[in-house]
Amino acid sequence: MCSKPKAQSLPPPRWIQGWGPRDIDTLVAKVLLDYILWYDCASHLDVGANTQPYAVISKTIGLRTARCDVRGYTSDCVLAALPHMPFKEKSYDMVSCLQVLEHLPDTRACIEDLCRVARKVVVIQVPNGDKVVSRDDPTHIHFFTLQQLRGFQVDGWAQHIFASNVIATRLPIGVSKAHDMLSSIFTKFYANNFFLVYVAKGLRPAVKQPGLLANV
Repeated sequence: MCSKPKAQSLPPPRWIQGWGPRDIDTLVAKVLLDYILWYDCASHLDVGANTQPYAVISKTIGLRTARCDVRGYTSDCVLAALPHMPFKEKSYDMVSCLQVLEHLPDTRACIEDLCRVARKVVVIQVPNGDKVVSRDDPTHIHFFTLQQLRGFQVDGWAQHIFASNVIATRLPIGVSKAHDMLSSIFTKFYANNFFLVYVAKGLRPAVKQPGLLANV
């Protein structure tokens, strides 16, 4: 039986090879692939999928995949709405919800519903509310800050938050005063997005994490 490659050596699917590091889809794909490998995920549900390709990426490496949205953007899209998705508890190893929660009124209920359906990992991406570009979108009803996101704790799940720019390395908090100051500046003025990740408590990574994502 062939063993899975290490997270840092996994090649991107052919259709995203050659994309530049400034492409947001490539960044998101990298984050999802890392968590799939780290926690040995065999299934993936993308919530609020629209026409985004992330479930397709998971399918190319052999995962059982599904996508859902309030509209049937594609023929394989299940009609579903947060926070009342029609899926059983722990239906999928990984559940992703990317650039969605800033549009929905009850953030906590939505996050709890995502965790209900997930077995191992939930990956959420939202815009940095401190960035002007986030506030320019009239469909955004939330402008999340790091402090606000830290308040969305869920029983049974460990929370990790990463501030990211497409081409930037995420910076750790708590290493030194200099690191903390740099991280604070990066998060407030430079980071375009937050990744809010929930991992089931007690779950250990199947593959050693290379430390590419630093918790803030």
